[in-house]
Amino acid sequence: MSSTNKTTNYELSQFIGTDKPAWLTDYNSDMGKIDAGVATAQSTATGADGKATANATAIGTLYDKKTIAQTGILGNDTPSVQINIVNNEHLEEALYNEEEE
Repeated sequence: MSSTNKTTNYELSQFIGTDKPAWLTDYNSDMGKIDAGVATAQSTATGADGKATANATAIGTLYDKKTIAQTGILGNDTPSVQINIVNNEHLEEALYNEEEE
């Protein structure tokens, strides 16, 4: 007989006093569920970390270009910089041509 009760999230075995555990099947099934849950959590965390790193890099690049633009290295002391957010995941940066003198 398997466990009478199961946990809420992963349906892991929870035994009561009258249960007669089938350790090989109960334990192996529970370990498979735990392993799958941890793998999913790790994959989600790795994906989030990658997106955060990409966004931090994009922001750093934009900051560097803004600094260059502000110091006049791009040809004038007053170029303008516009930042567009696309799909809440990607940052695009566009430098506009300066007004002709």
